[in-house]
Amino acid sequence: MAEPQINDETLPEQISRVGRDLDRPIPGQSLTEDPDNPSPYAKPPEFTSKEEAIEHFMEIILDEDNFSGIMGALRSGTEVMTIVELVLTQSFRQGEINPDMMLILAEPLAYLLIGLAERQGFEPTIVDDSDDPIVFEEDVMEDGNPFRNNIKKIKEPKADEELDLDSIIEENSPSLLERGA
Repeated sequence: MAEPQINDETLPEQISRVGRDLDRPIPGQSLTEDPDNPSPYAKPPEFTSKEEAIEHFMEIILDEDNFSGIMGALRSGTEVMTIVELVLTQSFRQGEINPDMMLILAEPLAYLLIGLAERQGFEPTIVDDSDDPIVFEEDVMEDGNPFRNNIKKIKEPKADEELDLDSIIEENSPSLLERGA
């Protein structure tokens, strides 16, 4: 199998393809393929041992053609988990590992990349947390619960019997058969 080449030129393209690759198989495609010529991922994987697979990926990452590109990407802010996902996905497509091994290897490879980055003198971005919901300080109570303030804003709670839930649902929920705007 050809080893994936990871360098400064190819890394942005490879990262952009992760999760959006149009060449990936559709569900059930393996059932329609020629059994005499299966796809690499439909054959038994090359690596069935965690230790063998980690050693293989260490060779890929430490290869001089890949190492500078990976460290450059990490230094510029690329998430560690994005690179891990890229390497493992390529390996799966080439038939080197199966999906279970992908899950087993994600954490060790992430730690390997983090350790290598720290040896290079910088702290990598593991996962970008900027997508977390924003909680404003005025919504947080002393115990740290952001929702308790909103609950206190309800002046007169109503019992279920007082609410006409059927009419509320009808008013707020369009029919599934209606055409959207």
